[in-house]
Amino acid sequence: MTELMEFDRVYVAGEAASHCVKATLEDMLKVIEKDKQRMPNNSYGFEENKIYILEDCMSPVQPTAGSPDFPAIAKEALENFKLTGMRVVTSTDRFWSMV
Repeated sequence: MTELMEFDRVYVAGEAASHCVKATLEDMLKVIEKDKQRMPNNSYGFEENKIYILEDCMSPVQPTAGSPDFPAIAKEALENFKLTGMRVVTSTDRFWSMV
């Protein structure tokens, strides 16, 4: 994770938004929060706003009868990641010019 966060930006996409992508982002956030507690003014530049989530480059698992509402789970997760400072963008956004 330390090596990954040395980049100016980290782009996240994949399958499935409600499972694998969600779990990956949760793990990334745990590491960021742990390092902030360990070294509040760390030199690694662990910033949540370095993480760009490509919303249109993923999709949730489709629910079946009796399963949880995976699309709603994915949507809620993206909203929560936004609250932490991660950026939710689409592949057609001009996110490369965002500061």
